[in-house]
Amino acid sequence: HPALVARYADLAWELGAKVAGAKVRQDIAALAADAYVAAAAQTGREPALAIKDAVRSLRLAIRIRDDGRIGAARTQLLALHQACIDIGDCRLEPFDVLTAERKAEIDLAVRDKLVVDLEALLKRFVDPQGAYFDPHVAKDVADRLVKHYAKVGQKAEVQRVHLAIAKAFEHFASLGSAMLASTLLQTSMEAYRAAGDRT
Repeated sequence: HPALVARYADLAWELGAKVAGAKVRQDIAALAADAYVAAAAQTGREPALAIKDAVRSLRLAIRIRDDGRIGAARTQLLALHQACIDIGDCRLEPFDVLTAERKAEIDLAVRDKLVVDLEALLKRFVDPQGAYFDPHVAKDVADRLVKHYAKVGQKAEVQRVHLAIAKAFEHFASLGSAMLASTLLQTSMEAYRAAGDRT
């Protein structure tokens, strides 16, 4: 089973590096990376585990500087991301890893596609009339969008995302008890301020 091959090869790789005088076996890391990708690609694999496997494959490939395996792990991670997006499953680790890990080498088109996907999730979770309204999940998505837009200097987009969160928490506050509302409104106020609204 590829998951077992991955685990044992990974263990051999990690332990081998700790043995004094032992030769570092990059072929063992390569074997683990390939097996992790195979495990991640298995039909019916639980998404969280599949993503974890693909991320580990990517990191192993980066450590041994194997461009081909970096590409394979990146492709699998993008496929898992897309599968989650298609069913509205908010798994943010693929975005986090692919955008933060410089050596993952995603191009601008891929980066922009990831951002578009997060925008779709944000819209889904801030819609108070929708079945998936969830300001807390929306804020997790928004935090990543804000970081991205701030990094590329798109201040208007930063403001827009903050306002979306502010309004979502404001609406959510109107649905609960006074005590809960006070906490939710605090989050809403902070988002309004971050968007530049000081009223």
